[in-house]
Amino acid sequence: MGVPIHLANLKRWGIAVHGGELLEWCTRVGDGIIRNDTTVLRDDEIAELVEPYLGRLYTGETYRAWEGVFFTGEQATYLTIWRENVQQLRSDGQIGLAIFGLWSVLCYWLQKAEAPDAMPDIPADQLAYEYLTATSRHVHVNGNRNTVRRSDAPGTLAGTDGVDALYVAVPARRRLHKRDPRIWIWEAWWQRAPALTSSPLRTRSVFRRRHGKRRGIRCRARRAFHRRQ
Repeated sequence: MGVPIHLANLKRWGIAVHGGELLEWCTRVGDGIIRNDTTVLRDDEIAELVEPYLGRLYTGETYRAWEGVFFTGEQATYLTIWRENVQQLRSDGQIGLAIFGLWSVLCYWLQKAEAPDAMPDIPADQLAYEYLTATSRHVHVNGNRNTVRRSDAPGTLAGTDGVDALYVAVPARRRLHKRDPRIWIWEAWWQRAPALTSSPLRTRSVFRRRHGKRRGIRCRARRAFHRRQ
């Protein structure tokens, strides 16, 4: 599934969609823009989300290991603040939207680090406010039951009836070993585990590669699909 913008676009056209993804943060984004039909982040909630909340204790060292590697000290501090504030939101839909909006901030920061003179300097709270406000345009009602699961693609079929089409993007060889680093940074952020690696997820994937069997991916995916039938 990845970041499920493609599913949100299908949902916009009235199509019932069901997504599956091993990464938890992508699944939570799906809670915000796939399962959720009406809940959005209000302006006052966004304002409380992007800045430290009076009376709330923050563990400022959580992402300090990333300082000077991926982010500045100020950015690492904001990552801690946002992670704690997101947890206080009132629904899964709002949490998913918040993770989605803040993911855009991460992408902006990393892109600016590569080309510092090509992008304007925007304060972290202002940047987050703009991206979080923009998440509301992805919330739509399509009159169907839409679902997301934390599972591989074949597991997505579980519990669904009357499926008209299945789209499976089989990972290229060793893709699970060389996934976009932004994906893993954000999963590590959500898990509060800066040293997180992709190894646990690789072992759970039906698309994992078995030693010495080049056809393993395709055969296992085919067997898993037919078992669901």
